[in-house]
Amino acid sequence: MTLYESCAASHGSDDAAVLQCIASSLEYSISGTTKAVDTVATEIATVVYDLDSLKDGLDIFFLIFAATVMFFMQAGFAMICAGSVQSKNLQNT
Repeated sequence: MTLYESCAASHGSDDAAVLQCIASSLEYSISGTTKAVDTVATEIATVVYDLDSLKDGLDIFFLIFAATVMFFMQAGFAMICAGSVQSKNLQNT
């Protein structure tokens, strides 16, 4: 049964009452939908905030990790350079 049929059955031949019944039914369903949309929008905003926080944390972790790797790379290059020098090749001994 459609909305029009149910309103027409309950209000008879009074067109104004049928239209009022249809309008109030639609208004009720729209207000329920609006509340649902607001709830979903709030949840989406929460998820976006959580993802932004995760992104910021991963950026900071990567920066610290890359700096640590570069620090140890410099130490490794220093060891390579120190190990490649032989005493027979030194000028000032």
